[in-house]
Amino acid sequence: VKSKANEILTAHRNMIENQNELLSKRNNELLELDEEKNNFINILSHDLRAPINNISGLAGLLKMDENLTESQISSIEHIASESRRLNKMVTRILDVERIESNSTEDFRVIDLTEVLNKVLSNYKQQALDKKITLALDSAGEQKVSGLEQYLFHVFENLLSNAIKFSPLGEAIWIKVETENGFHQVSFTDGGPGLSEEDQKRMFKKFQRLSAKPTAGERSTGLGLSIVAKYTGLLGGKLEWESAPDQGTTFIVKLKAV
Repeated sequence: VKSKANEILTAHRNMIENQNELLSKRNNELLELDEEKNNFINILSHDLRAPINNISGLAGLLKMDENLTESQISSIEHIASESRRLNKMVTRILDVERIESNSTEDFRVIDLTEVLNKVLSNYKQQALDKKITLALDSAGEQKVSGLEQYLFHVFENLLSNAIKFSPLGEAIWIKVETENGFHQVSFTDGGPGLSEEDQKRMFKKFQRLSAKPTAGERSTGLGLSIVAKYTGLLGGKLEWESAPDQGTTFIVKLKAV
């Protein structure tokens, strides 16, 4: 009996040692993959910044022309401004360590209405093309703590989706309210709404929902996953109200400063 028990113990010990070796090997493989991923992101970051900086530089050269009209100067300044914003956005998106650590060291006090006005300005033409009215209801200053790029990304994706899925001639309502120590920004569209099945998977990456863009626009299925990610990084809450054929309202709640 003793001999048999020793054989069983030895077999178990060998099995555990083999499993430990496999786990150690797998762990090393994961570390190597993680290092490769970070190297790839660094390369991608460099390759993306180069053309963005070129655009910004060319915009600066164009602006030096003394024969430009006010409209042309305004367009060039807009190109330069968007290039700078895109550069900052690339930096934030590709800064994996900062995102994964949920760092708040760079957070600043931000006025929600200022960010919303910038987003609305960028999507004004897109809305006009579909005869969609953009209505902003915001009174006074509503300030929160965060990064403007994060907020811009959240509002930009929500407005883009609202325009994309709203029928021609509809209205999109953006409302800023304060309640129980939180500022909340709501985006309400007159689109097809979300089915129960869509609501279960809409925040996953690369999800194509049953609702389709109303003017043949392209959808990557990333917008809402980005909204959820950045709202979380800002320490906020994301809520929604929707039903088929009754439109959709997304609500971003952020702690008031």
